[in-house]
Amino acid sequence: MGAHIGKLVLVIDDDSALRAVTARLLTKLGYATAEARDGMEGLKLLQPGAAQVLLAVIDMEMPGWNGEQTLAALRQLAPELPAVLMSGYPLAASRIDSGDGPPTVFLEKPFTLSGMRTAVEQALGGAGGLPPTTTRSL
Repeated sequence: MGAHIGKLVLVIDDDSALRAVTARLLTKLGYATAEARDGMEGLKLLQPGAAQVLLAVIDMEMPGWNGEQTLAALRQLAPELPAVLMSGYPLAASRIDSGDGPPTVFLEKPFTLSGMRTAVEQALGGAGGLPPTTTRSL
């Protein structure tokens, strides 16, 4: 866990219960989290002077800015920011296009701790990006 001191996973979801569950899962994986209820609030947490954000985990279906719009705004400030985009709609995965940019991974809701771990690993470029974890389930 010490490898990620001062680095946060930014969780952006308009549903407060899902946002809290997502943050709790990430905490179980050894990450500190910051939560935002929409893209604008998430953008404020990424402003210069804030803690370094390691990864953004974003709901794709939100009022106002959707997940893709939120990620585009975040990457204006942090162009290399990896992301996990979440949705309960499996077809939403087809909307994700990383191209040559930083990793963008799709995670279908509902998800498990294991599913979150895999998505975070993929977004951070493999198991080396993760702190040590236990195999405890929810």
